[in-house]
Amino acid sequence: MCGELYKFKSINQINDLELVNLGTGMGYYDFCYSGIPLNAFNFSLPQQNLYFDFQLLKRYSYLFKKNCTVCIVLPYCIFCADRLEEALQRYERYYDLLPPEAVEPYCSVSYESWAVKDKGKTDKMDPLKYALSYEEMRYQSEEAIENWKRQLHIISFDTGEIYPSTKREIQKSQYWLSNILGYCEEKHFIPVVVVPPMSQTLLDKIGMKFRKLYFYDILYSTVPEYAKILDYSNDSQFCDPRLYGWPGFLTEQAAKKFTRDIFEKVGMG
Repeated sequence: MCGELYKFKSINQINDLELVNLGTGMGYYDFCYSGIPLNAFNFSLPQQNLYFDFQLLKRYSYLFKKNCTVCIVLPYCIFCADRLEEALQRYERYYDLLPPEAVEPYCSVSYESWAVKDKGKTDKMDPLKYALSYEEMRYQSEEAIENWKRQLHIISFDTGEIYPSTKREIQKSQYWLSNILGYCEEKHFIPVVVVPPMSQTLLDKIGMKFRKLYFYDILYSTVPEYAKILDYSNDSQFCDPRLYGWPGFLTEQAAKKFTRDIFEKVGMG
């Protein structure tokens, strides 16, 4: 079991979960339940798409209390990221968590190949302890934008131009978000959409046209009116670059503050 899965070692010992979150890297690093006085669990993993959010929700929902609050973490690029070629081999980690038939359609590694593989270290992945310097933040923000453009087939974050293949990814991602919301309704869970914060340095590089066309228009056409949306993307208390160990990931101390704020806004604090 790889380091980022370490937290799942004790998952079956936790009953009656009252607050959980799904999501990709921003959910993984930004949610820190230390000091939160209830049963909570972070189901996010780096480079996790909405398909695997849905699969983990279904697989572990038997541990949730009725009326469990499910935070669905949706960063700006999430709808463009249904299938990342760069992440295909990383999806083999889900064989530890899900039935093989739920993993193989997305994974470049078969269950049989994975089962005999040396899975390496099982050390716990540490949270981000230290903030980046100004120069590191500027450099990492530029790198993040270029990586997203390449991986997600985005032509320009300024003009909102994307490749036709990305439009198909968006349709699939929207479908999985609808499934997550429908499953929450079926199981009497309380869905809360969380648009996570990012440093102002990175935020400034994502144009308003892109945000509208490929995030907010999709978000508001998919999320039902009864579901709460907490949008931290431009929240002044979390935009300061000194809160980030990577342009989109809060340091551990900032993550505790962020999680406490969510805890209070969903009416649990």
